[in-house]
Amino acid sequence: MSRIRRWPVLIALAGLVLLGVILFNLLSRQPTVEVPDVGGTFTEAVVGRARVLSPLFAQSDVEKDLVFLLFRGLTRADVSGATVPDVATGWTISPDKLSYTFTLRNDVAWSDGVPVTAEDVLFTIKTLQDPAFTGDADMAALWKNIAVEVVDDHTVRFILAEPYAPFLDQTTVGLLPAHVLKDVPVAQMAANAFSAQPVGNGPFKVEKLDEASANLVPNPYDAGRRPYLSRLIFRFFPDRASALAAFNHKEVMGVGQIPPGDLPKLTAGALYSSARPIFTAIYLDLNNPLFQDRAVRQALLTGLDREALVRQALYGQALVTDSPVIVNSWAYNAQTHHYTYNLDQARAFLDNAGWRDTNGDGIRDRDGRPFEFKLTTTDEPTRVAVANMIAEQWKGLGIKVNVNVVTPTAFQDNYLKPRNFDTILYGWNTPDSDPDPYTQWHSTQIKGGQNYSGWVNKDADRILEDARHTPDAAARAALYRDFQTLFAQELPALLLYHGIYEYAVDSQVRNVQVGSVLLDPHDRLQTVQQWYLHTRPSDTGLLSFFTNQR
Repeated sequence: MSRIRRWPVLIALAGLVLLGVILFNLLSRQPTVEVPDVGGTFTEAVVGRARVLSPLFAQSDVEKDLVFLLFRGLTRADVSGATVPDVATGWTISPDKLSYTFTLRNDVAWSDGVPVTAEDVLFTIKTLQDPAFTGDADMAALWKNIAVEVVDDHTVRFILAEPYAPFLDQTTVGLLPAHVLKDVPVAQMAANAFSAQPVGNGPFKVEKLDEASANLVPNPYDAGRRPYLSRLIFRFFPDRASALAAFNHKEVMGVGQIPPGDLPKLTAGALYSSARPIFTAIYLDLNNPLFQDRAVRQALLTGLDREALVRQALYGQALVTDSPVIVNSWAYNAQTHHYTYNLDQARAFLDNAGWRDTNGDGIRDRDGRPFEFKLTTTDEPTRVAVANMIAEQWKGLGIKVNVNVVTPTAFQDNYLKPRNFDTILYGWNTPDSDPDPYTQWHSTQIKGGQNYSGWVNKDADRILEDARHTPDAAARAALYRDFQTLFAQELPALLLYHGIYEYAVDSQVRNVQVGSVLLDPHDRLQTVQQWYLHTRPSDTGLLSFFTNQR
């Protein structure tokens, strides 16, 4: 009887063996996939060199690139310019909009292993507020009247003198380690040895900094995603020509800020293009009777073939815009009216405004005054080319434009600052991720600010004031959409285009992702922790087999 009972057991065992053979055959045929592996060095060519690697004292683009990788702030700007948590887990705003309380993460440490606490935040802000501070004066001015207090090790509170919604953007500034710098006088901080070998709280730390390069390696105490790359090297070059040549000769694996005229010289790698908040516009002296009629301003913009300007003078490396807010910003109004090139419509605007060629000399006139004015620009070749093209296009409208080319110093001192111009071709860079345009267009900024056209509009002033006092992002976005609509209607300046950042990377570098908009050049490195050079095989094996059975 016992022998008979063994047969089911033997049959079951035989079945298991057979199943094992089948599974082995199946799994051995499963394809392997390549997955990212740790290792490798990415080398990029940068123009200039780095001496000060401190978030409060960095000045050059190279130094800011490095600081971006070495330090974290309470917050950071995402690809749309919105402020999101970084060292902080979040924040609350008091009902009166004057108090901001931040809660810090408890897993963030400096590259020497010491935890980041609220004392580091306090130390950083007190350094900015110190009268001996030698860094960015504008940044210091923004923090001057803000009180800061430590609630506990992981809570810090800021108290503002008045509501100021763009304040959150200021909290992206990198923090300093109090335990390292507390005994260093603020006046000596930039020159301290810390600047060359800093203790940071970012994803990388400095391995070596010298006259030729900066070498970074992963920070072992960083709580974020550990980079695949074993090392980042930024090689310093004296100019863009030598940096581009090094890339073409495969001496480096990346090069950024490629000027439009140099793009044809690029012979290798993948090219990544991103919009930049660097705007170029024609500012009009709105006190000049020539430009006080809105129909005339509409005629001037409608009579410009801005696409041709970009295509011919900038090699296509710019984007025509009708909004002073960068596309992809959380505040951008995609419904803003777009002025298309239409000569017939432009001529009709001028005819209806009373500007006609009454004497047959080819120049429109009104009340005996010819439509003639001066367009001032700097002697930078691209600007000169754009200015001459504008003059030629407006000539087709019966307008005489005299291009006035001056040095950058003369442009600033003799024309821009004293508002001594008919029109100027001028470019500006939005310095912060927050799109607040108050300093450029509010009527209080005509003297001492950047309202160079002298635009006075009560509705615009009200919108900009309300936006500054409204911390709610959705409400602010609605206000800025209204402002952009008003701007496109009134045309206090004739927007031409905003810039494009060109970044070339060797094709062997994988998973490079560069956003469609770079608020700052260092934003090209936002995903560098995910880039990789090496792979390893990963057998999908049993896990894949059973996953497929579900």
